[in-house]
This record gives sequence, C-alpha cells and structure tokens, in this order.
Amino acid sequence: MGLLNQYLDQLHSTFDLASLFDADVEAIESTTYQQPLIYKYFSSARHTFFEKPQLRFTQRDALNDPFEMTRRWKEIATTELEGFLKHEMEQKLPIIFSDADFLSKLVEENFLENGASLEQIGLAQEFITSDVGRSFVASQLPAAQALVKIAIDHLFAGVEQQFDGIIKSIVSKMGILSLTGNPLNLPMWAHYGSQGNGFVVGLDMQDDIFWSHDGQKRSLLRKVLYTDQITPNFWKNPYYLFLVKISAWSYEEEWRVIRKLSTCDHCDIISGQDICVVDVPPASIKSVYFGYNYSKQEAEDAIIKLNEIGANPICYAVKVDHVLSRLDVEKLSR
Repeated sequence: MGLLNQYLDQLHSTFDLASLFDADVEAIESTTYQQPLIYKYFSSARHTFFEKPQLRFTQRDALNDPFEMTRRWKEIATTELEGFLKHEMEQKLPIIFSDADFLSKLVEENFLENGASLEQIGLAQEFITSDVGRSFVASQLPAAQALVKIAIDHLFAGVEQQFDGIIKSIVSKMGILSLTGNPLNLPMWAHYGSQGNGFVVGLDMQDDIFWSHDGQKRSLLRKVLYTDQITPNFWKNPYYLFLVKISAWSYEEEWRVIRKLSTCDHCDIISGQDICVVDVPPASIKSVYFGYNYSKQEAEDAIIKLNEIGANPICYAVKVDHVLSRLDVEKLSR
C-alpha cells in the first residue's frame, strides 16, 4: 500500500512528540559533564591496558545489573498518543474518501498486487469515479470512522505483543561504556577495582570517543538517572531503556556512552562472548590511579609501558587513610 502511505505522509500534522515526555527526559538531555577528565575503573585482570589501551562497549547480557536495558514501564500506549492517532484518522478519512482520483489509483495498485487484468482494473476505476460509485464510497465513511478506535486498539495491542522482541533486537546491537566522575569512590574500588588490586584511568574529555561529529560536535556522555519508579508508559521517558537504573546502584555516580557495536574498532569472540572495544589514543590517558593493594613494582612497570606507547599520565598510588576513614593519593614519580 505504498500509495496510501505516500498520501498519508502528505497530510502533515503538527503533533509534538515531545509533549508525551516527562521532565526527566529534559533533565537527562540538558545535564552535561563539566570536568576535564572522566574516569574508568579497571579490574586487576585488565593490566594489558598499559600496552594496548582499549575501552570495551559492553552488551546487555554481560552487564552486572539484571534490570539493565529491560522493560521498566507498564505499557506502550499512552492516552495522548492514542488520542492523537484517533483524531488524525478521523480527519484524514473524509479527505481520502472524497478524493476520486486517489481512490482510482489506489484501486489500480491493489488490483495489480492481486493479479487482476487491465480490463478488471478499468471497470473498477470506472465504477469508483461514477456518481453511483462516489455515492457508495461516501456511504461507507461512517462505518470506517466507527472502526478507527478498534483499529487503533488493535494496532497498540499488536505493538505491545511484539515490543519486547523489538527492544531485544535494538539492544543486542548496542554497547555501553560505563564511566564515573570520581576516582576515589570506595565502593567502586571494591566492586570494579578488584578490592584495590585494580586501577583507574583518567581520560581526556576531549577525546573523540565522547563526542559526535555528525554535522556538529555534541557530547555523547549521558548521566544515569537513579530511581525506583516505574514509568507509566515507554513514551514518558524512552531513556528508561538505556539511562535509568534503580537507586541501589546510585553509588556508581555513572556517566555512560552508548554506541552501536558495529562501530567499534575491534570485535572478537573470547570465551564464547563478543568483546567489542575501541582504541584509546595514548595522549588521551591523562592520569592513572593504582589501587591501594596494587604492587609497587607492577605500578612502576605499568608506568614504563605507558611511556613506551607515548602516554605520559600523572600517576598516583591510592592510600587508605585509617584515621579519617577515606581514600587518599600519593603522586608517583615518572
């Protein structure tokens, strides 16, 4: 029904999709990261970073939050969207039913798709454009209008049934780079820094990884919103799919970049998992924090390796201040 779709496209509407969104959407889009460096926690197993610096964009199935990128809304439909579609269809149907030329072409398209002969198409077109045909078509308008709500309900019911599959298809192609603004976050060191045996890298916020260059430079970093609320419907806040986590994870103070896995620099299958990474320019590595249980000798070896690849970061040893119950740092000589 290509002709019908073209016709409907010409009947332009001024409906503002943003009117469906709640305030959280604007808050997420308007919040920007203001610091010169953003930080990535690494486990002790990632020591190869010092020779070949890379960042992984992780798929949903490999993330540690079981609610990540899953349904956190009650339904797909909204009263506003359903009302808009109902209004639009009610407005368009009289125009369609009164346009004899359009109906004639629509009959031709439909008959050709179903293998009708040119003679059959001609007879049908002759009837549609006749006074009797026009009268018949006009008489069907009330019945068509009465079916609008049923059709819309059926449409949303179908979308509802398929939506989880649609979401799964979308997120399977996406990866998340998780970052934070705090290199001395004690729970993060315990959780992601191998209980102080790992390290944290401070990355230059001007690196291309964090920016889009599709016509204009704009930041790709988005702050995660932590809430235990379930949004009434998907359209209230589509970011619930990628940027909203329950409050139990708020200690992460997370910022993230989301990108298609196909745009990563390398994708390999390791231990049955797709591992997709982007290369980090050595010059973008501005600081390294070695954990409070990191070997001093291994830290010195790591600094040498970083220098060999052209990185020249400021390096720190993280210390545990037992008196003040906090983490502190000691600058290391290069």
